[in-house]
Amino acid sequence: MKKTLLITAIAALGVASAFAQGNITFKTSATKNTVFYATDGTTATLTPVSTAGAAGSFGTVNYAFLSAPTGTPGLTAADMSLLMQTGIAPAGWTSTPITGVTYNSTEGGVINGQTITTPASAGAGGSPALVEIYAWTGNLGPGFSGLYGYSGSTFNGGSVTYNWTSPALGPLTTSTGALGWSQATASTAGSPPPTPATMVAGATGLGSIVLTPVPEPGTLVLSGLGAAALLLFRRRK
Repeated sequence: MKKTLLITAIAALGVASAFAQGNITFKTSATKNTVFYATDGTTATLTPVSTAGAAGSFGTVNYAFLSAPTGTPGLTAADMSLLMQTGIAPAGWTSTPITGVTYNSTEGGVINGQTITTPASAGAGGSPALVEIYAWTGNLGPGFSGLYGYSGSTFNGGSVTYNWTSPALGPLTTSTGALGWSQATASTAGSPPPTPATMVAGATGLGSIVLTPVPEPGTLVLSGLGAAALLLFRRRK
């Protein structure tokens, strides 16, 4: 009898988990949220990620998204820096890989639409969830070196016209997103219909993802020690 009750409880938990998640259509566009990478260590010279998903000699670009239920404290640049150094999602957020990413065959840095299912931790399907897209080359965690960027990062004060011309659209103007914006989801339960909600693009949603070189942890540690030594010297003086 106890065994039967245990199996029933586990089955019920599985059903509850299946309903407690939503669908989102993840895609980028040439006008609002292209994926670029920096070629000179700054954001002054940017190049769109190739249709093969490579960022020049830096290698293939990997994608993942952070999600959390509405009401979770928004992410900060410090949170993203910690993620870069440890590979661990900030408290309250869940990191989920985005696999099978494909690109528009004629527009560099433009990702074709695909469905992302937010985890149960982000809330019930059909309800808003907080979302952040991030991308990198190489491996996250200790010793990480390569390119790194996220959809909430800001650069050059917001909207920027890049030195890249789209064959179809001419010079492009893109805008960055907000840290941890709220994104609508579609319910997997069928009410509302399971068709994914389209990810919001532009200044209040998914902005351009700009991958820039990041220092290795050792460099950051040395910088910190140098700053500490300078403060100590000034204090003694």
